[in-house]
Amino acid sequence: MPFFSSKRVLGIDVGSFSIKIAEISSKGESFYLENYAFLESSFLYYNPFRSLKERSFSLSTKDTAQALKEMIAEAKFKSKVASFAIPDFTSFFTTFTLPPMSREELHSAVKFEARKYIPLPIREMALDWLPVGGLKEGGHEQVRILLSAVPKRIVEQYQEMAYLAGLDLKSVEVEVFSIVRALVDRESSQTLAIIDLGYKTTTCTIVDLGVPKISHSFSIGGEELTKALKTNLGLDVETAERLKSKYGILEKGEVIREVLLQVVDSIIIEIEKTLQHLYQLEQKSVDKVILIGGGANLPGLREYLASKLSKVVEVGDSFRKVKVPSKLEGVLRDLSIIFAPAIGTALGQLQN
Repeated sequence: MPFFSSKRVLGIDVGSFSIKIAEISSKGESFYLENYAFLESSFLYYNPFRSLKERSFSLSTKDTAQALKEMIAEAKFKSKVASFAIPDFTSFFTTFTLPPMSREELHSAVKFEARKYIPLPIREMALDWLPVGGLKEGGHEQVRILLSAVPKRIVEQYQEMAYLAGLDLKSVEVEVFSIVRALVDRESSQTLAIIDLGYKTTTCTIVDLGVPKISHSFSIGGEELTKALKTNLGLDVETAERLKSKYGILEKGEVIREVLLQVVDSIIIEIEKTLQHLYQLEQKSVDKVILIGGGANLPGLREYLASKLSKVVEVGDSFRKVKVPSKLEGVLRDLSIIFAPAIGTALGQLQN
């Protein structure tokens, strides 16, 4: 849903309990991090910026707009041009095949075909799609389409929030596309699985040859890890969070590890389903796993995933495609796992 290109853009990611803003500029073919800001909702409000209850998405539009205004003023961002990454769990993802045709014909064909897969009226949805490669079916070449659809009412919430914050909104896009743009090279020859472990949900996205092909979101995240410790060990939330961050699933925290592994293993089951779907679809296996999101820093998680999945697992670097001031490299290293949506959606505007 892009409308405009600018040489300086704010990429914004509104999470459940935090907001990330990255101001990116382009000079020639290079991209630069000019400024950034990170704010947790606990500093301003008791309620989350966004929530997901019984699959119903809710955005605290006025509170979030006010938070954005304060962040922009405090950090002294120069640009008001903004692009938002919106959460995957608000979207419907599917893939289907179409016969070869022109881009103009594809546009109409995708809209027609989408009616078969989207459980809501098409007139109520904003559609985004990508051709993700060809394949042979019945001896004929087919084009595989990755389709995402977001309810227009959700897009309208972001439009209202941007207006209230005094921002010049140029695009919104599902964060899976932003994340892939930030982390994966277009010319990549690998098949990757990107695991975004958030607070409310986890998303597993398969990227093949630089293009997202499968995306699966499920309602298990960092909050479930904290709840497991709270319930099983009789802890308050603050203590559960502290022990989770300190011990994670390391061997030295035996009791903590035992409780957390019940949730981690549930996440792995969902990841394995996605990897199996890829194999059934194209007889391909993943070469490497990239781990991002606030839950990616759980101690011992990377090693445990590598062991269980029998894959190389790396922690993602959201700033890999942008040049950052040397004095900020140390600070940004700790933030690199959570800034991929903000960085990627800004890059999308600058690359158009």
